[in-house]
Amino acid sequence: MIVVMKAHASEAELQAVMARVEALGYRPHVIRGVERNVVGCVGDEPGKHQLQQLESFAGVESVMPVLKPFKLASREVRPEGSIIKVNGVEIGGPRIAVIAGPCAVAGAGGGCGGQGRRSASASRRSLQAAHLSVFVPGYGR
Repeated sequence: MIVVMKAHASEAELQAVMARVEALGYRPHVIRGVERNVVGCVGDEPGKHQLQQLESFAGVESVMPVLKPFKLASREVRPEGSIIKVNGVEIGGPRIAVIAGPCAVAGAGGGCGGQGRRSASASRRSLQAAHLSVFVPGYGR
């Protein structure tokens, strides 16, 4: 759930909302904006209906459910965006990161279904050859 505070809500009103969120068993995540503040309520979904009572608190404009998964990564909770480094590569920044699993590079014909059961080493050798044949034209001919 997201609690949107009124444009000129006081710090005391914000603190009261945060205290109630914690009392209900959620962790408040405050985003301080230029015009208003937003409180993301992080916790288990089953009791989220209890958070609706926050609409009656002073300084609260609205309480909205977050219907999207990955609430902490949403723009409502983190408007500035997230950047994660994996092996020195930034994911989530201004550049596009392409991430693919073995099926994405199993062969130029696409897909890796219907190959049957094979040992891990046989699968690895086959995928290594497939990788090279896709990325190095003429490999294996």
